[in-house]
Amino acid sequence: MKKFFTNILSSAIGTFVAISLFSTITFFIVISALIFTGEKVKDNLKKPVNKNSTYVFKIELSGNIEERPSSKKQILNIIKQKNYLHTLSSLTSVIDTAKKNKKIKGIYLKINNFTASWSVLKQIQKQLLDFKKSKKFIISFAKNLSEKNYLIASTADKIFLYPEGHIEWNGFHAQFTSIKELLDKIKLQIYVFRTGKFKSAVEPLLSKTISQENKLQIQNLITKRWNYLLNEISRPSVNKKVLNHLAKKYLYLSPEEALKYNFIDNIGTEWDAFYAINKNLKAKNLSAIPSFYNKDQNNFKFYITNIGDINKSKTKSKKCANDKKNICKNNQIAILYLNGDIQEGSAKDNNIGSINTVKILRSIKKNKKIKALVIRVNSPGGSALASDIIWSEIEILKKSIPVVTSIASVAASGAYYLSVGSNFIFAEPSSIVGSIGVFFVRPYTAQLTESLGIYGQNISTHNNVELFNSSEALSPSEQKRIQIMIKKTYDKFKYVIKKGRNLPIDKVSALATGRYWLADHAIKLGLVDKIGNLNDSINKAAELAKIKFYSTTNYPQSSYLDFNLAISLQNLLKTTLLSPFNFLFTNLTGLNKMSDTVNLYLHNINKLDSKGILTLMPDKITYK
Repeated sequence: MKKFFTNILSSAIGTFVAISLFSTITFFIVISALIFTGEKVKDNLKKPVNKNSTYVFKIELSGNIEERPSSKKQILNIIKQKNYLHTLSSLTSVIDTAKKNKKIKGIYLKINNFTASWSVLKQIQKQLLDFKKSKKFIISFAKNLSEKNYLIASTADKIFLYPEGHIEWNGFHAQFTSIKELLDKIKLQIYVFRTGKFKSAVEPLLSKTISQENKLQIQNLITKRWNYLLNEISRPSVNKKVLNHLAKKYLYLSPEEALKYNFIDNIGTEWDAFYAINKNLKAKNLSAIPSFYNKDQNNFKFYITNIGDINKSKTKSKKCANDKKNICKNNQIAILYLNGDIQEGSAKDNNIGSINTVKILRSIKKNKKIKALVIRVNSPGGSALASDIIWSEIEILKKSIPVVTSIASVAASGAYYLSVGSNFIFAEPSSIVGSIGVFFVRPYTAQLTESLGIYGQNISTHNNVELFNSSEALSPSEQKRIQIMIKKTYDKFKYVIKKGRNLPIDKVSALATGRYWLADHAIKLGLVDKIGNLNDSINKAAELAKIKFYSTTNYPQSSYLDFNLAISLQNLLKTTLLSPFNFLFTNLTGLNKMSDTVNLYLHNINKLDSKGILTLMPDKITYK
């Protein structure tokens, strides 16, 4: 027996030593790869192949383009070899670089069914249209295009569509998914307390069918966004009067139909697009692959070359000339990105945590170089308590420096709650604003557990301790107590809006029905000050701070090392240790995808696990 344990112990020690040695060697290899990657990336950006040649800049849009995803998410995407993930910052940065570089004569825009929020789409479109002001060309190629993809493709001088491809052109729709019958079947009872007839976030738990109020606001939203899409198409040759007719008549537009109605210029393969690019470049060999400025165009590493601009804490303002550098260094405008659900405590995943946010706001207040704050909000809301904590901190900060809110795609419920603490509110044309109301959900699980043969008995010192115990039914007095809590939170929400927006309480009460609006309507209601993007918000913050020259500082701050380390790890693992398993890994990662319906069910069930009073807008609306 002694010998047995000795062998086990020696094997364990040997394994530990081997793992430690391997980890140390791997660490040094990664660091070496990191240094090599940084140098290669730097060269890739600054040194074209031939100084005397002209080039086209290739941008391939695929995957999900986010305004500013978390470092963790970007690192995971790099390691999983999703090479086409872009941020809005990286895209606008490289497009601006291409515009200013005299050797770059145009952009080759290859579109591969990417997704993006409306605010991100608008910024990409604006940047591409600005690029064209330099008298340079844009040629686009796609195999298939969704409506939102076409909005970006429409900026091109010439659009090529693959012969067997199509353009999806059938309008938008939203789906209401109820789990009421499922809850009844499994004998799970739900207590729901809410304010406002439009506060429909809990509706899937209560009803098999959508309410008229909820149907009205969703119908209004998707109709306005469809009309927004039609109005924003940048292609003059498209007859916008027939676009609705085509959406009613067709499910998809074939290449021939797309050509007939001037959606595209040519039906052809990517080689046909290359031919057109070479003609614009006046190349000798029109049938060759064009001279791409970004030679490593199919690798995410190229886009990471601009990581200094994307996540660098101090980005120079265009108003900062060389002789104003010291002024700009001491005049900073902080940009705080608040994205995701609002949660108490520290943020989980890519969400907004009250502890994290308060810590950042206090560090901004402490930093004497920061003269103003812009809060970029993109959130459906969340915890009422966390929203109030963040709002309260903004109120304190506002006494020291001006605060401007910039709404991206959505600032609803708790996100709007914290936004009204600012001095001025901008919203994008397609932004969702409002959903002023609160709700509380408490499940009763005894019938479900007993049907499974699980029984429990509670022992407590006082009766009210069972208030949040899901195995006990709520008594009438407990329900009354919860309703009082709900009303208190609701009244505070209305007070915050009254104070922040300087509106009469009667008007606030009329708006506090849980309904949400698009930005143009929100302005008329007094909930937003002006239509504008992030740059407009920064300019307004500078105006309120009375500073002419400034730099910007982004929060939360991301690490340059994290990104390069992830890239280096990916390359190292891909080319050495994991090379035999790459095919298997690529296919296994696809197994994690779930159907839209199951995701909606899980999204609703997750609400049952939420603690405290919530300020959330209704379920996320998808466009198909």
